[in-house]
Amino acid sequence: MLEKCSVMFEEYSYVWLEHLNELEIEDFSNFEPELEFVKFILARSPNLKKVILLTRKVDKNEESEMLKILLRVPRASPVEIIVVSY
Repeated sequence: MLEKCSVMFEEYSYVWLEHLNELEIEDFSNFEPELEFVKFILARSPNLKKVILLTRKVDKNEESEMLKILLRVPRASPVEIIVVSY
């Protein structure tokens, strides 16, 4: 998984999302492509302050695991990550 992420970062190393302050994704799931997308955004957004992930009902273990993964990702700025189940 880290290998895929690093390949994507290298391939798009010129991309910076300087104007992105907040990101909200509805119907977020814990699938690898979605996680990779959020990791990329976190690494490439120096002014990002808040990420809100709206998920369908997930159990607390899955939510906790998702947060652990996202909190370990290198970030371009200090950012608050909020996961909301509905």
